[in-house]
Amino acid sequence: MPRVENKTGDLLLSLDNYNIRRALRTLECCLSQGSWFQTTEIKRSSFEIDGRTISVKISRPIVLRAIGYGPRNIYYETENIPPIVNVMKNGYDPTTDLLGLLMVKWFYKHIDTQDAFKISNQQRIGDFINDVRTIFPLIFPETKDFIADVISHFIAARILGKDTRDVSWDEETMLTLMPKGIALWEELADNSVLLELFRDDIWLEKDRHDVSPTRALPREKRFMECIGICQSIALMEQHFHRSLFNISIKRRYINSFGDNTIAYHLSRGILGSIRREIDPHRPALIDNAYKTLSALISNTEEDLHRVHS
Repeated sequence: MPRVENKTGDLLLSLDNYNIRRALRTLECCLSQGSWFQTTEIKRSSFEIDGRTISVKISRPIVLRAIGYGPRNIYYETENIPPIVNVMKNGYDPTTDLLGLLMVKWFYKHIDTQDAFKISNQQRIGDFINDVRTIFPLIFPETKDFIADVISHFIAARILGKDTRDVSWDEETMLTLMPKGIALWEELADNSVLLELFRDDIWLEKDRHDVSPTRALPREKRFMECIGICQSIALMEQHFHRSLFNISIKRRYINSFGDNTIAYHLSRGILGSIRREIDPHRPALIDNAYKTLSALISNTEEDLHRVHS
């Protein structure tokens, strides 16, 4: 138990916004899924009848899977305030997958991530809405109701925090990105686990019974599905970038959302998992993934470069 706490303590605490009681409950649930942490190695010699050795492997990706799946084969949000929340909560069309991520990215850029509870980290939610309204005037009218739904969902799930416990808000409400939101955003760039989990949640809501749960897929297929999600996000980002009308709007986009694309952020996590999990003796698979994601990011970053110019 100390090994789990020492290696992933910060992650567990962050996912429960430093609520010790909730974090201990999450840790207990995590440890109850012991199969995630066990690896079996078979070593046989002429003097051994059974050379199996069971060891324990602990990493942040494994802990995320243990928390996300629990005893189930499919991830979905089962609690009022789950440790892992789908920040790509889908709505009416692919645009909305990106808008949830943009909201987290906007707050992440505007706060001191080393101290999420600082008063100065609080941001007026109306400033985010005004940025979207001004930067994306063609997209905003059809998505403003969804933006309101995501804000309410993020407050209820404690991704965004406010001074009071109620979930009501208006454009004057001051909010901050909670440690949970910071951790989820940073884990998306470290590994592919959250993308794998969110894929299940998205397809379940869309009643796609013809789609296999991510956990049931072979490892290589899992990564290809994650790359597919990244591709759809990149295409939507390109659409967003190309809708920017003039230099001042383009500069406001960079000031508000930063100069790295979300597709780049997600691709770092996918490649991180590929490096950890794919057998290095199978370089073709790794090379193909690198080439696919590099081309994808290159195209998206080109559009962002045009935003700068």
